[in-house]
Amino acid sequence: LTHSPETLSDDEFNETEFEKGLIGFDGMLLYWTYKLRARYHLGDSGAGLEAARLGHRNLKYGLQLETTRELYFFEGLAILKARREGRRNHRLRTVRRNLKILYHYAKHGSANNLHKAQILEADLASYQGRDARAEELFEEARTEALRERFPQHVALASELAALHYRRRGREILARACMAQAREA
Repeated sequence: LTHSPETLSDDEFNETEFEKGLIGFDGMLLYWTYKLRARYHLGDSGAGLEAARLGHRNLKYGLQLETTRELYFFEGLAILKARREGRRNHRLRTVRRNLKILYHYAKHGSANNLHKAQILEADLASYQGRDARAEELFEEARTEALRERFPQHVALASELAALHYRRRGREILARACMAQAREA
């Protein structure tokens, strides 16, 4: 077992030393994207954004297009999370750029990217106080992710919708969305 959820280090593995050895390795983008996603889900947007920064430095190694899309998706979500935590130094311009890229992938690539763009746009709309648009997009994202068979993204969209409703004092809707997240 690792020493804590925040690290992969244990008695036999040193995460910091491992990361130093990643220079020039074509799996770097995949590693930093996984780390971003893990840190986001653990609630550590700061470490997640540092992983995103390192991931961007390795986009040239991004032979796996899905990894690139995940980087843009979770970076946008982590920025919005950081801004909600009071760290305003992260730019909404980056979220909008990532959103534009995700919609481009959805339009010109596989359909399974549309729900990611919708989730990110819904969270941005929620952050900006555009409640009706956020609620509409969360519902569209859940429907699209379910249709495309991405239960983890149905759960994520439902959880973000629940947080949206809870911040607005709409507890019954928040509980219903959290139940949907657990069932996904």
